[in-house]
Amino acid sequence: MSIDGSDVERITNGEGYVANPSWNPNGQSIAFAWTRGFEPGAYNIFVMNLATKDLGQLTTNAGKNESPFWAPDGAHLVFQSTPTHGRTAQIYTMLADGKNQQKLTTQGDNTQPVWSNAIN
Repeated sequence: MSIDGSDVERITNGEGYVANPSWNPNGQSIAFAWTRGFEPGAYNIFVMNLATKDLGQLTTNAGKNESPFWAPDGAHLVFQSTPTHGRTAQIYTMLADGKNQQKLTTQGDNTQPVWSNAIN
């Protein structure tokens, strides 16, 4: 979409629900949560290269994988994940291709992660 709201383009096929879009700092791709092919409310993280329309699914576990947010380097993402039978969300990080997923939190309910680009 253009800055004035014109030229709107759907990037998914309309199947399921899409939430939490996050632009890669390079402006070339977007990460988002999508229920594509899953039970309603069971989100996974996807990334689309906007120039080629190539779509990659980064998470595949059951439950809700939501709120992806890019690191300033554009090579990593953080996201929240709530297991199917769990009540609390935890924060994870992964590479932009979905590999090397690591759990960052273990207690409490942790949601909507963001990655700072502050310089010390």
